[in-house]
Amino acid sequence: MAELFVERQVAAAADRTFSVLCDIEGAPAYQPAIVRVEMLTPGPFGVGTRWRETRRAMGSQATVELVVTAFEPGQMYRGEAMMGRTRYITDVRVKPLDAATCVASLAVRAEAPTLLGRLAARLMMPAMKRAMRDDLATVAKAAERK
Repeated sequence: MAELFVERQVAAAADRTFSVLCDIEGAPAYQPAIVRVEMLTPGPFGVGTRWRETRRAMGSQATVELVVTAFEPGQMYRGEAMMGRTRYITDVRVKPLDAATCVASLAVRAEAPTLLGRLAARLMMPAMKRAMRDDLATVAKAAERK
């Protein structure tokens, strides 16, 4: 199993930052790596929310379907996706530092059933970590300007 963790301090309230992180449909407007999002379920964001996301990564585009499997309003959600036979589990969290500042974090775990899949997941980790840092930077900018 391969795991990654990144966090970033955000000069915005935790609830504001969390709302940006949960605005999946609006993400292409502030996330340059996201080419398109297609919501697959209607209604408010929470457990069971599904979407298809197309991202630019390593010179090409990849589309993946994600589902929210855990949700704590204002604090965290877990998104899960399958790429090939590898399952990716991402925990998105926000922790307030004070009324106007928080820490946003992303923790990703890759679970591959085969040795080849585990090796491939490990090889992708450096690029994924860079993408995660970039994602948090753009989330911070979006939350801070609102």
